[in-house]
Amino acid sequence: MATSVAARHFRKYWKRYVFGLGVYTLVSNIVIKRYRDKVIIRHLCSDVSGRGKQRHPATENVKKAYVFLNPTANNGDAKGKFQKFAAPILNLAEFEVILIESEYSGQIRTLMGYIDPKTDIIVAAGGDGTLFEVVNGLMRRYDAERFMNSVRIGVIPLGKENRFFNHLFPDQTTKLPSRMIGEATKMVMEGDSYPMSVMQLCPKEGKTLYALQQASWGAFKHAYDRRDRFWIFGPLRSLISHIYTAVRAWPENYQLLIATQAQDSNFQLWDTLGFDMHLKGSEFFFTIWPNSITKWDFIKHGWQVGKSRISPCKATTISKQRCVISPRSSQETWLSIDGELYEATTIEASVLPNRLQFIAR
Repeated sequence: MATSVAARHFRKYWKRYVFGLGVYTLVSNIVIKRYRDKVIIRHLCSDVSGRGKQRHPATENVKKAYVFLNPTANNGDAKGKFQKFAAPILNLAEFEVILIESEYSGQIRTLMGYIDPKTDIIVAAGGDGTLFEVVNGLMRRYDAERFMNSVRIGVIPLGKENRFFNHLFPDQTTKLPSRMIGEATKMVMEGDSYPMSVMQLCPKEGKTLYALQQASWGAFKHAYDRRDRFWIFGPLRSLISHIYTAVRAWPENYQLLIATQAQDSNFQLWDTLGFDMHLKGSEFFFTIWPNSITKWDFIKHGWQVGKSRISPCKATTISKQRCVISPRSSQETWLSIDGELYEATTIEASVLPNRLQFIAR
């Protein structure tokens, strides 16, 4: 009898039951996630708590670390994640921590020229753009040669993509944000330093740029950068962006010239849809996409290129240690350097081997 009454009540008010179950599930997931994050950070703090309590002689110099935080990274979520997952661990550090929040683009690059030359550690807390500003500000210091030999660079991944961090620590990409950020912060305190090479890019006009990962140009990169315009499509926005490019904005007359040095008559010229230049060791590796790619192949492979650097449609691969690259197009185009956009122009590229010291395991 009671069962039949309950069944009739459910059939009559099933919408309320479904709504209540949905609210219960949502609230439970939020509570479990917050509790899990607190347990993870508490465990990491207990691992490093002994270091902050150690006594040091009064005459001993305390290590100094500058943390450059970009609060607008990851659509404004960076500051909240830093306060919850990184700050509790940094508070237990055995060195002096100076936190600087950037207020506008390019500020970190400028401030890097004024920090104390006796600094031991510089931490980029943000995404790839924050790290790009730190590296360029450091390389442009008047005492860069001496300063780079004594300072170490750490990374706390608070950005949307964090490509350099994921390249440096591929095993961290599958972890929860709280664990990934917490372990990265702990690594800043305990990790060893490893040398990293730097790309030096000298345009015909303007200041020299320095990058750690890649330089990209062409239709694939432009479509990937345009994806946020189609935010309404959610996870399909990258695919929609490539469809839009193939249907409405198909590029014309893209050419790439690569020479060993400026004014070199022995150059290579490609009719292409773009290129991707990556730094591996002491060499550049170019992936050059042919312009014979069909629109269907462009759509099929394009969004995979943006995510995982898959070389589409039998792309040509070459390697160089030093070269001059000149992207040419009948329309205004942009060159992406570590995710930062610059006007596409002739650039002389070279490798500075083992120039910076990064903190890793």
